[in-house]
Amino acid sequence: MVDLNSFSEEEKDLLIKLPFQVGFNISEADGDGGEENELLEMEALSRILRLLPGLYKHVPLVQEILIKARDGQSEWESWQEGSFDLTSECTKAIKVIKAKAGDNEAKALRKALLEIADTVARAAGEGAMLEIRTEPDSGFLRLVKKAMMSFGMIKEDDSANISSAELAAIEKIEAALTV
Repeated sequence: MVDLNSFSEEEKDLLIKLPFQVGFNISEADGDGGEENELLEMEALSRILRLLPGLYKHVPLVQEILIKARDGQSEWESWQEGSFDLTSECTKAIKVIKAKAGDNEAKALRKALLEIADTVARAAGEGAMLEIRTEPDSGFLRLVKKAMMSFGMIKEDDSANISSAELAAIEKIEAALTV
């Protein structure tokens, strides 16, 4: 089984920082949102990084990457450097994962990174609600998502909360994450 120990230090560093950097990149995409919106987006980033490792138990490598990104919160400030144009980092991360772990792991990492981007983009307009955009894989997690929706913790569609700058940043990251 491939884990983070299968990668060079440079590759590990890239993979561990990337989930945070994707979220931060989206948060900074529309620099006119104000300090309150930035705080809401960073709160959403923190929450989604706490949630996602539990949703990726079926892909241990991606789960490990997400856990390391979450647990690296004390380093997030230093990770902000270099997170304004992530296209090369995203492309490199997918290539590295695909080469050492395979297509399924690369697709799972792509899915997780896009979940982060989407969650951060939607955060400011609805008070930093928790977002789960893709349908969970297990029946139990689907029930949890439905329950969260019924209590108003997440919404089915709140795409109006995404600015055009955030949408453009998401599309750029999505294109760079081609598996």
